[in-house]
Amino acid sequence: MTDAAITAKIGIAPALRDRLLGEVYFLRAFYYFDLVNNFGDVPLLLKPLSSFDEANSVAKRETKTKCTHR
Repeated sequence: MTDAAITAKIGIAPALRDRLLGEVYFLRAFYYFDLVNNFGDVPLLLKPLSSFDEANSVAKRETKTKCTHR
């Protein structure tokens, strides 16, 4: 299903969708900023996970530089 089809199915305006995505991306960046400042290297997850087993295999600590320069 495409983004346009999903947007039409749930009845959300494209402008609202874009604003909400922007807010979510900001919050994710802010939380990573806070984690890096408090703990140093942290796991950097950039795609949705389907199970805990997958989380254990892909959640490797990344350097502070990789987390802050995306």
